[in-house]
Amino acid sequence: MINITSYILFFLGNFLTIIFIPDSLIQSFLASFSIFSLIIGPANFILFSRFLEKKFLFLKIILFINLIQFLYFDNFTILIFIYTVNIFFSDFLSSQLKFSKLNFIYKLSFFLISFLLIFDFASIKQILELRIILSSVLLIFVLIFKIKHENERIDDTKNNVMKNICKKFTLSTLFNITKKDKNK
Repeated sequence: MINITSYILFFLGNFLTIIFIPDSLIQSFLASFSIFSLIIGPANFILFSRFLEKKFLFLKIILFINLIQFLYFDNFTILIFIYTVNIFFSDFLSSQLKFSKLNFIYKLSFFLISFLLIFDFASIKQILELRIILSSVLLIFVLIFKIKHENERIDDTKNNVMKNICKKFTLSTLFNITKKDKNK
């Protein structure tokens, strides 16, 4: 159930963002995003299906690209490209993690960032940058804790650490209530 909710939040976050992009930028955004998606989407699928064991190397490369974006580039098209790489990679990565709560937290945060654009608290450029930062945090989290995918073996020590961290999030109360209801 958490994965379905996560997917819906991710979809709605993208949908709301596209709806509220200013008219002056919508054509540029959609044209660039569509072209980049046609390239990155299949590449991402191949990466995860054939080179999953090199996942941590790809995480480091994407983090490096993200860092370069914030230090050197101020080009909207390059920002869209880096955003597209992050959105595809982070979505696929978080969806395949053993910890569905982490996937939910990531996608809920992704969704909530949309409201900054809706209520005109941030520009589309800032929204894309915030989502790149959010994706970077997810990638760093996966790197630090060496979080495995569903079909990989997991270390119990790291599993327990991860569970404890997820419990510390504010949404953990919701998950604990759900567990208690199931035990009754």
